[in-house]
Amino acid sequence: MRVIATQHPVPLLPGTTTKDGKSFIDPAPASPVEVEEHAYYRRRIAAGELNRAEEKSGAKKAAKNDEAKA
Repeated sequence: MRVIATQHPVPLLPGTTTKDGKSFIDPAPASPVEVEEHAYYRRRIAAGELNRAEEKSGAKKAAKNDEAKA
């Protein structure tokens, strides 16, 4: 899932880093970060520290939307 921090940088799970080598998820205007589906991030979303970002557009998203319409 792709997430972005709401106000302040949010730490990643201990022992993990982003592709850039960062250990925090930055707020906008930074780009959303791809993280694994994990209870840690879901709790931070529920607490309002993180927001889910839109999926990248592309063929997979278009196919998913077409399936939903059918």
